[in-house]
Parts: sequence; structure tokens; C-alpha cells
Amino acid sequence: MHTLRKKSFGKILALVMVFTLLCGIYTTIQVSAAARGAWAPNTAYAVNDTVTYSGSTYTCLQAHTSLVGWEPSNVPALWEKGGSGSTPPPTTPPATNGVTFYADINYGGTAITLGVGNYTLSQLNAKGIPNDWMSSLKVPDGWTVEVYQNDNFGGTKWTYTSSSSWVGTDVNDQMSSVKILNTAGSGNLVWSDEFNGNSLDSSNWVYDIGTNGNGWGNNELQYYTDRSQNVQVTDGNLVITARKESYGGMSYTSARIKTKDLRQFTYGKIEARIKLPSGETQGIWPAFWMLGSNIDSVGWPNCGEIDIMERVNFDTFANATVHWDSYGHASYGNMSGYIDFSQYHVYSIEWDSEYIRWFVDGIKYNEILIKNGTGNTEEFQKPFFLLFNLAVGGNWPGSPNGATTFPAKMYVDYVRVYR
Repeated sequence: MHTLRKKSFGKILALVMVFTLLCGIYTTIQVSAAARGAWAPNTAYAVNDTVTYSGSTYTCLQAHTSLVGWEPSNVPALWEKGGSGSTPPPTTPPATNGVTFYADINYGGTAITLGVGNYTLSQLNAKGIPNDWMSSLKVPDGWTVEVYQNDNFGGTKWTYTSSSSWVGTDVNDQMSSVKILNTAGSGNLVWSDEFNGNSLDSSNWVYDIGTNGNGWGNNELQYYTDRSQNVQVTDGNLVITARKESYGGMSYTSARIKTKDLRQFTYGKIEARIKLPSGETQGIWPAFWMLGSNIDSVGWPNCGEIDIMERVNFDTFANATVHWDSYGHASYGNMSGYIDFSQYHVYSIEWDSEYIRWFVDGIKYNEILIKNGTGNTEEFQKPFFLLFNLAVGGNWPGSPNGATTFPAKMYVDYVRVYR
């Protein structure tokens, strides 16, 4: 009996010592893992990690990798000030520095905040958003979110702003890619075409057909049509396609659309997100531009022309130009810096009574003074309409060669006018 009691006591003592040792190791691991020092972006944090920020201590509520704009004081869904990690995260953090996505409807469950950018499915996964996961979101004032059913921005597109943040079951289990834009400094959106349907909106656009007798004044080589082979609205894009084919007495076909007599604008920020043809592009001439609404009565160049974006051939830059009448044809323009035309870019102008300024992805590269009709520029104080086209050949680019890639495609994600 005495021997058994001694052995039992020894076993109990050994177990206590092992348990104490394990607790010490666990405590040591937790302390070393949780005390992370000053908060920093691009850092992986675990639940219960503590950081210091702006003189305060914060406890991590959800595992995540930090981003610029996710400072602890800005994202209460991820950090609790002075907390121990035991308090559940708030279910409705404010969306001020980005768009917040929620796992559950009514702003519940896990919350992830993303800044401006285009996110494919794999990029969303890397940010902590599982496949096809979103039940509600909050959008800051002045921001816009485009949610796509398919990866790489394809399929059905839903657009949300701060006035339509809660999505309920609209896109549950259907989100595969997302575009987030901050348009807070752009003014009020007065008109747009998001190209969300499956056909061109006839309340916004009409077609130019044919050759206009002289290749549209530029000796262009295409015949413009309204056929689906040349213009489509699909997967959230307007797609203009130039083809090498005999049609209407010409060797190429393409499309040119305009808002003439339907939508006209004087002043504002005018922008479109566009991906231009890739591959061999000798003789290819895409454009996003404007003409004076009075062209039928005064002719060109008296009506004025604003070329928001043109690119010819293999150029690695976009062209920004205006044309007007100053005792004959006058023009002024400049070239952007290098552009990777295999990607989408936002081309825009900011136009008021004093200046027209040109931008690519928010970077200004051209401007012209038009205040008080400087240089006989009175044309630019009047209404203009919009055009998109994809020309083949002409005086400027010259003709395609045997290596030119056909069909050549121009994709327009959206066009928007702010004032």
C-alpha cells in the first residue's frame, strides 16, 4: 500500500510537471507570437496579436494581411483598441477607406475591406475572400463597385454605389471578380453607359454606316457596319471588331458609334475604361473622341473636335489632340507616356470654360487654354457628342501589312460623364 501510494504520487507529480512545462511553453509561444510591436502594412497578423498604433494598443480580432488604409483605428472589424481579443468584432464597420465585403447579409459575419483596384478571383482569395463569397457590402460616398459573375471581369455585372450598398441575395455565390473605383473627386455622375446588357442601347448610340465617300476624310480602308460581327455588347463590355473581309466594296469592316442627337455635353469630366487591340497592329487606329454638335450646320473643323484618346500602329503612347478653325484648320496635341495597351486603362478629359486637360489613369499629360476663346477656340464653349471607332488604314497610320492581326478588337468597359 505504501509503495503503491508512492508510485501514484510520483506519477501525479510527473504529470503536473509535464502540464506545467507545456503551459509554460504555450504561454511563451503566445506571448512571443502576439506581441508584434508597431503596426505595419503588408504584414500577416493572427487573432489576439497586439500592436501599437498612434500611441494606443490594439488587439487583432480576425487573421489578415494588412494593407495601406487598414490602420487599426480605421478598421474596427479587424482591431479592438485596448482589447483582449475576447470582444466579438462589430458587424457594421464604416466604409471610409475602402469597400467592405461581408460574409453574411445585413453586414454580418467576416468583414474584409479592399481599396481601389481590379481584383481577379485569385486576388480576392489572397485577400481573404473565399470563392464566390459575398452577401452584403458597404461602399463609401463617391466610390463605385462593379461585381462580375465570372473571373477576369466577365459574365453578368452588378454596379453598386453608396446609395445601393446592401446586396442581399443579388450576387450571393456569384462573385468572381471585382472592380473598385474612387470617383469622389469627379463631381456628380450625369450620364454613363456601363454596357451591362446584351445589345447597344439605342437611347444612347447611333451608327455611322459606310465610307462617307472618302474614307471619312482620312482615306480609311474600312466599311463601317451595324452588324454583330463588328459591334457587340457582351460580358460587360462594348466590343468593336475590325475584320479583314470584302464588304461594300472595301477590304475591311469595322464599326463607329456616336451619341449625336441623343446625348451632348458642354464641360465636365468625361472618361472611358478601354482595352485596345493587341498583337500586330500596323494600320489599326482606335479612337475615343468628340465632335461639336453643330457639325451639320457649320462643318468641320468649325464645329471643333476633341480627341480624348487615339493610338496608331505600334505606338506605345496615346495621342491627345484638339482641332478647330482659326482662319483655317488649327490643331494642338501631345503624347502620353508609355502605356501597356494589353491592359485596360482609363482615358479622360477635364473640360471647363478655361481649360481642357487630358489624363491616362489619372495622370495628366496635356492641356490647352480656351478661356475667352484664346486662339479662336470658341468652338470649345459649345455642346459636343461622343464617338468610339476602330479605323483600319488611313492617312495617319498607313495600311495594314501581312502581319497585322485580324480580327482586331477594342473593348470599352464603360463611359461616364461627371459635372
